[in-house]
Amino acid sequence: MLWANVQSAKSADINLPIGRVALLNPEHFTEVEYFLQRTRPGDYFFGDEMFKYLLDLRDPAAVSYVTKTAYTRPSQVENVIEGLETHRVKYALWSTDLEMPPASFSGRNNLAPLWDYLQRHYHLVKTFPHGAMVMERKRSPGEPAKLAPAGKNGKLGGR
Repeated sequence: MLWANVQSAKSADINLPIGRVALLNPEHFTEVEYFLQRTRPGDYFFGDEMFKYLLDLRDPAAVSYVTKTAYTRPSQVENVIEGLETHRVKYALWSTDLEMPPASFSGRNNLAPLWDYLQRHYHLVKTFPHGAMVMERKRSPGEPAKLAPAGKNGKLGGR
């Protein structure tokens, strides 16, 4: 994965909060563009570090990523859940790499509480071609809907 200011015949340039960059992987371009249209610099986001860096997003927790092995401690999972809740994080990206390991796996996977939390408080809005799932926070009962800003024609959402 390369996401630097590099010129290539196969790259796609895009203006991002950190500046203009060339993305060499077309899938990365599509994914970055997806979040660019839905986030603002400084928003909290849980998931791939690439998006946090390129879009100037913030981590909601002390750990910036989790793994499906015992490397990720239960206390770190609790910290991520607390961060998602405290900061009311709108988007979380769940990688298929984090799927629960097969029954033959002899190690520990401490991510079940996080996956349970995401299923209760988020809903799936998109799945990228490589399988990563974009989860968006569900509105709490009584929480007002956020309206999109008026577009050029004065209508909501620019339509």
